[in-house]
Amino acid sequence: MQENEVGGGAYRVWVEDDPVTIHFSGSMRLPMKDYKPVTDLLNVALERSPKALVMDFQELTFLNSSGINMVFRFVITLRRRGGVDLEVRGKKTIQWQTKSLTSVRKFLPKARIVLL
Repeated sequence: MQENEVGGGAYRVWVEDDPVTIHFSGSMRLPMKDYKPVTDLLNVALERSPKALVMDFQELTFLNSSGINMVFRFVITLRRRGGVDLEVRGKKTIQWQTKSLTSVRKFLPKARIVLL
């Protein structure tokens, strides 16, 4: 795997530029400690000092509570840092996304949530 990508048997997370986009695919059912490589990748994306950041969950069918916690912690980091416009993309047809992704606004009220 490249430095802009992490994954396991059931999932893949990768970063693309212009705009900086973090893509999630597969199914993530990891214990909290195993989310560290993903958290590190999120921080690598943030080190690019983007003015806009997209988190694209459209191809992620499942994310457990530890993974949702990781996402919320990253969003809090974005809020503290400031100056980054966040867009979160998901699908209306994936139930966990309609419930959890809309909650991102609790941590970053200016976040744009797009459920297709």
